[in-house]
Amino acid sequence: MGELAALRVLNCLIMDCMVIYNYHLETYL
Repeated sequence: MGELAALRVLNCLIMDCMVIYNYHLETYL
């Protein structure tokens, strides 16, 4: 259960990073 929660949090962080990365990419382009 602990590993699953950690994995879910990590997945959310990765998704946030991708969204922010794409946002900055569109902004600078």
